[in-house]
Amino acid sequence: MDVNDLDERQVFAYLSAINAHITRRMVRVSVLRKDLRGVRHGNKNLFSRRSALAWMTGGAA
Repeated sequence: MDVNDLDERQVFAYLSAINAHITRRMVRVSVLRKDLRGVRHGNKNLFSRRSALAWMTGGAA
C-alpha cells in the first residue's frame, strides 16, 4: 500500500474501480494543486495506493 508505483493513469484506474464518481480530471487537478502528493521519479510523478485512498476519502496522506 505504501509503495509509490502508480502514475496518474493508474491512480485513476485504481480509484474508479472503487468509486465510479472519480474522473480523470479530478485526479489531474488534485495533482496540479498538490492535494495528491507523490514522489518524482524520472519524468513522472508516482503515487502510493494509501495516498490515493487518503485523497479520495479526504484523510491526511
